[in-house]
Amino acid sequence: MKKTMTELICKKKSCAPFCMRDGKRRRPSLPVLAVMLAFCMMLTAALAGCGASGGSEDGTDMSGAGKGDTITVLNYGEYIDPDMLRLFEEETGIRVLYEEATTPEEMYSKYTSSTIPYDLICCSDYMIERLISEGETVELDHSRMEYVDNIGDFYWNLAETYDPGNRYSIPYFWGTVGIVYDKTKVSEEDLKKEGYNIFLDQKYKGDIYLYDSERDSFMM
Repeated sequence: MKKTMTELICKKKSCAPFCMRDGKRRRPSLPVLAVMLAFCMMLTAALAGCGASGGSEDGTDMSGAGKGDTITVLNYGEYIDPDMLRLFEEETGIRVLYEEATTPEEMYSKYTSSTIPYDLICCSDYMIERLISEGETVELDHSRMEYVDNIGDFYWNLAETYDPGNRYSIPYFWGTVGIVYDKTKVSEEDLKKEGYNIFLDQKYKGDIYLYDSERDSFMM
């Protein structure tokens, strides 16, 4: 099963593409998207949102969220090297408030239940489709993203399956979910004989580990 990590720009239900904060009109952080794309030398993912600031569930200080000199990011663990975030801060003068989630469902829950005004969120294809259908997204301005032309047509076409016209998202990661095994612990003979049924072999009880994702389990 193929999975595509993407970028999208998003808004809370109570917010329009322009948000009112402290009596001033505030545009979502589109310019920052291009900077992150360039600096990370990858295709960064983003949601631009509005709301009141606060603390994250994992204790990260988010008190500066929503201010003009910060960018608030919600991403999967180990997707961006913390040193790169510090380098980004040094180069741009923008403070990065960074929070992590382990699954798309956890990320969705954090976004919908939190008062933190996330600017950048990286989530999975089907979750982006859900956010689009729920009216939680605003259209991206690709003309303000310097490096989007470096993304191959193959990835744009894949993204069309959940974001027709690529209006709300940008491809980030793409890949397949695989099964690996330790040759020193798993018999080649058992593999050839049992195939997928090896997961039911009591010989390997307690030694099989599966990623905690319902969607990733369906293929089995």
